[in-house]
Amino acid sequence: MDFEVTRVYASVKTAPTGSALTIDVEDGGTSILNAVLSVSASSNYAETSTFSGSASSYSLSKDSLFSADIDQIGSTVAGTQLVLFLEGYRFTAPTTTTTTTAP
Repeated sequence: MDFEVTRVYASVKTAPTGSALTIDVEDGGTSILNAVLSVSASSNYAETSTFSGSASSYSLSKDSLFSADIDQIGSTVAGTQLVLFLEGYRFTAPTTTTTTTAP
């Protein structure tokens, strides 16, 4: 089964201060997001539903190498206890079949 991601959001218990906490969500080392997810300074929450190429969703296959890279944690106080959510639905990718006919 594959997974169609329709929204990515993050929350932190302690809000970052001084600068934002930024997270990049990647598939095989390539960002799936249109822009990194950014929990603003003094905020506890961020979300996006815009994916690479301004698409409204992103398909992760069952063998995708998914990662979340924390690029920045805040500058005065670091954001802590990050929880990252991927919202979407599971689906079965269509299979391709080859039919040959005898001449």
